[in-house]
Amino acid sequence: MFRFPLASWILTAALTLACACAASPGAASVREVDSRAPQSSAKELETSAEAAFQRKDWKVAADGFERSLALDPSRTRGWMQLGHCRMMLGDHPRAIEAYAKVTSGPAVPIARYDIACALALDGKRDAALDALDRAVEAGFNDASTFSKDPDLESLRDSPRFAAALAKVQSAAPAKFEPPAEARQFDFWIGDWNVVNAAGNQAGTSRIEKILNGCALQENWTSAQGNSGKSFNRFDPVKREWRQHWIDDSGLETFYAGSFLDKCMSLTSEQTTADGKQQLNRMRFFDLGAEGVRQWGEVSDDAGAHWKTTFDLYYRRK
Repeated sequence: MFRFPLASWILTAALTLACACAASPGAASVREVDSRAPQSSAKELETSAEAAFQRKDWKVAADGFERSLALDPSRTRGWMQLGHCRMMLGDHPRAIEAYAKVTSGPAVPIARYDIACALALDGKRDAALDALDRAVEAGFNDASTFSKDPDLESLRDSPRFAAALAKVQSAAPAKFEPPAEARQFDFWIGDWNVVNAAGNQAGTSRIEKILNGCALQENWTSAQGNSGKSFNRFDPVKREWRQHWIDDSGLETFYAGSFLDKCMSLTSEQTTADGKQQLNRMRFFDLGAEGVRQWGEVSDDAGAHWKTTFDLYYRRK
């Protein structure tokens, strides 16, 4: 544990050193020895407190943050973490004291919001509503948290709460909507068994839409147990599709291409081990109810001629 009985340790050390001084006239005084003892830095104390915080050991974490901040009160994160620990311990007044120390920087709106939560939990309704107004004025714009936070349950029937929520909702950044082209590769989404042209199992793959529809993630496992992942997105600036592939052999490949006539075509340029330039092309064909065909080719003459490297068929599980 991080916390220890500091006062008892100091008393024991002082008595021991006093005896040593009496026995050795030339020995340093207790005060001199104490001044030379190594002291933990604010950063070291904060690191230990963070570890306790991650364990949800709120008492030990709070003690550590308090000691760290006593050495360096400029650490904004420390005050925020200390406030959270005290909230979890039910010590709302002292949580407010910690949050109130945050007076500048991007954490101010959150600190003011947390003060409102502490006041609401302490039954100080009007003060909590005042703090919410200050949080909104400072730029707090998380409408989802504001509307669902159980800490604010006692305030929800207040017209002032409704007004503050309306301000937050109007100030909240609009959710990004991917361009329509980002849906062109949706035919690849699903859980698949993948076979080669002869019908033999080549592997399995799960393709899923991630990041609010901004990308597709491929999760591939071969029949031999090798695995790889790719991230696929439509770049609205370059007006092209891009794929970033990484596998468990350390291979990393970047593809770019476009979608046309139910076919996604992606190409990469690579340098072979003997220093030659090589083009790799993958084409994904939307076969409707029959699944997807993925055809891989390679060219050693800048695309004049192509040779098949694989021909795979995706069948839904």
